[in-house]
Amino acid sequence: ELAQAAARLFQQQHRPGWATRAAHLCVLAEALLGASALPGTTAAPADLAGENTEQRARQSSAAALRRSRELAKQLAAHGWQESEREALIAASGHAVALGRTRTALELLDCAAAGRAKASVAGAAGAWYALAAARALRSDRAGTWRALERGIATVEAARSLAGCTEMQVG
Repeated sequence: ELAQAAARLFQQQHRPGWATRAAHLCVLAEALLGASALPGTTAAPADLAGENTEQRARQSSAAALRRSRELAKQLAAHGWQESEREALIAASGHAVALGRTRTALELLDCAAAGRAKASVAGAAGAWYALAAARALRSDRAGTWRALERGIATVEAARSLAGCTEMQVG
């Protein structure tokens, strides 16, 4: 609810980059909590109108996939690389739910790109995306290698930060 309000305020202030970032946070909240768990939304009644629950879930996933892909493009256009990566990873999950493995792999490959040039958080996300892509390809050893590289990236940064703190003190 707060992210939705923020998105509206940023639009009113003619700040499209920030509005896009707030919209992205809404999508992440929906993915984590489920649309029915968000304030101001209600769960659809279970098959009251004879509608197929599985069909509703597929339609919801398809809409979420489209929305996440569009947000990823907008986030990239506004320079939010880490958020773009998050949106691509979220979109890949929706693609997997729809049985669209090739689409998921394309999205994950995009999210995995640029690991060397990213911030620590961005690199960790990129290594995660690479691990997820390798897992979808049933490359168990490659999945573990990517996860280990992501952890090593975070650990190296943590060690460096610790060294800096010790020097300052």
